[in-house]
Amino acid sequence: MGEAIRIVGYDSTRSKKHGTAMFDIYLNLSDFPLHVWTQMFEKHWKLETYNMKRDAWIEDKYLVLHCIPEEVDKYHLERLKSVVDKTNQDFASYVSERDKAESERKVVEPKETERLDALKGKLKFD
Repeated sequence: MGEAIRIVGYDSTRSKKHGTAMFDIYLNLSDFPLHVWTQMFEKHWKLETYNMKRDAWIEDKYLVLHCIPEEVDKYHLERLKSVVDKTNQDFASYVSERDKAESERKVVEPKETERLDALKGKLKFD
């Protein structure tokens, strides 16, 4: 997952009625999000509040919204885009911190190996 995830389309063939009036609306994502990205999205969506808010979740390469079709552009799409943007920002920070920790580990690990190898030379067993 190199570039930021975006909502790039709508899949009418996957979208389906769910219950009496509600539908599961499948919005295409630009890439398959990693599990950690999905968790971040769920956290941000849970914190998002507005009057017409509906359930939304990630499923494979889709963002699924449970709503009436006419609500998508009227109430939800801009909010979803905003949450995706926040998720991308958090994910970028996460990746940066992870890469920094990995770089630090690569510096420290050889020193630790050196210390352990030095110990081997000092130990005397009869």
